[in-house]
Amino acid sequence: MELTGALGILSTAIMWMTIKDKSVDVGASLDLSGLADVVGSRSFWVLALFQMVRLGTNYAFIAWLPLLLREEFGLSLAMAGAAFSLFNLAGIVSNPLGGFVSDRIGEKPVLAASFVALGVGVFLFGRVSDGAMMYLLILVLGWFINFVRSPSFAILPKLYGVERAGKVSGMQNTFASIGALVLPLLLGYIRDTTASYRAGWTVLSIFLLSVGLLNLLLETPTDSETNK
Repeated sequence: MELTGALGILSTAIMWMTIKDKSVDVGASLDLSGLADVVGSRSFWVLALFQMVRLGTNYAFIAWLPLLLREEFGLSLAMAGAAFSLFNLAGIVSNPLGGFVSDRIGEKPVLAASFVALGVGVFLFGRVSDGAMMYLLILVLGWFINFVRSPSFAILPKLYGVERAGKVSGMQNTFASIGALVLPLLLGYIRDTTASYRAGWTVLSIFLLSVGLLNLLLETPTDSETNK
């Protein structure tokens, strides 16, 4: 323990002495007029909905999927944890791969296809009864919920410019946090009201499919007036 602490202090001291901040371009700040320009764009709100549903769905999976596996499929605690690990294993691969694919075919197709696939996957998961299909759908959900993470942020500098991308990303993360709070609570409320997971999974599926269709309203980087 002492050795680990000493190494941490040493590495911190080395970084403090060797790493220097880059000079900041004051003109790159997002002033009030620039903020109004960003918030007033249609794509900003479409992406905000993307972020709300993306992170909200992710946290809904984390909160409810293990419990669902126990109550609906009768898995033991250990088996439910093992099944849920497939969700995380898929994300390890799909998260960087989503950025790789979006670099080649564009962010919009990746976002649209991923949200639609998630919507279909969630709908089917609420109705699946076969064990093999259950495991397959867990992999699908884990894959696509992570596949959209990179393109949903990579598109920001193309729409709003590199100088403003960090600040816009921070605002988008605020909406993502709202979704992470609201969607798991909504699924819990529906579960308590209907005594069934199926209704909540259907509602979540509708959200995901709707966001996939909203992708049509997202401006392409070449059409965006804010990327001038």
